[in-house]
Amino acid sequence: MSHDPTGRPLPAQQHERLNQPLHGLLHELLRDDSLYHRAPPDLRARVMARLAGDARRDDLPHQADQADPADPARQPRRTRWLRWLRWPQWQPSRPLQQWPRGTPWLRPAIGPALPWAGGGLAGLAASALLFALLAPVPARHDERLGQEIVASHVRALLSQHPVDVVSTDQHTVKPWFNGRLDYAPPVVDLATRGFPLAGGRMDYVAHRRVAVLVYRDQRHPIDLYVLPAAEGACTPANRSADGYAMVRWCAAGMDFWAISDAELAHVRAFAQALRDAVGDPRE
Repeated sequence: MSHDPTGRPLPAQQHERLNQPLHGLLHELLRDDSLYHRAPPDLRARVMARLAGDARRDDLPHQADQADPADPARQPRRTRWLRWLRWPQWQPSRPLQQWPRGTPWLRPAIGPALPWAGGGLAGLAASALLFALLAPVPARHDERLGQEIVASHVRALLSQHPVDVVSTDQHTVKPWFNGRLDYAPPVVDLATRGFPLAGGRMDYVAHRRVAVLVYRDQRHPIDLYVLPAAEGACTPANRSADGYAMVRWCAAGMDFWAISDAELAHVRAFAQALRDAVGDPRE
């Protein structure tokens, strides 16, 4: 018979357990209640009391010699209004001992102005976003298009072949674009207005092939870029920059850009002559 460390014989049940294989003994011990210890009945009351004490200590005011950065009186004037926009904070709504078992312990305390402020700020943010996304888009597009046209005009002046089809006859220049473009640019001869036709070429602007008609103002070439007008408003332009004068207008479903190193007044006179020829006499 087996004995305990003091030499006394072990009870019969424990003696039988010791004679079992080790894995069987462990299995039986885990299934019975010998390893289970029930918490004392006052444990929950002690935990709840400790939590309530911590909450009361958090609510105590700081000592006079300790600066509280959250005190509104100690905050800078420019940041005091932010406390009305504070995010939800969690705090006990009543002593924790009074909470029924199974009831949430905490509730949100929301600043009095947060609902109004959230809606107002959301409206301002949405309005600003719409303005930023929609309002500047046409201006940015027109600016990029103007920059591309200036670069194209400069490349043509520097090249050895600024004109693909050399002719002063509009009936020769206009058919030359057939099959090369998906639109038919209007071609007119303005020799009687002092701007004779010199020919035409194709260029690549705004991610597409466009027609360029070349005219002359005495010794100055005038490049007229003609492309289909985009949907929406067309913003006319009359400006000079970097030694080049540019006039932009829309008529007959086309977007016209005239550019030259001549004076702006001459380019504007050319634009008006072309408007008269295509049936758009507006200045």
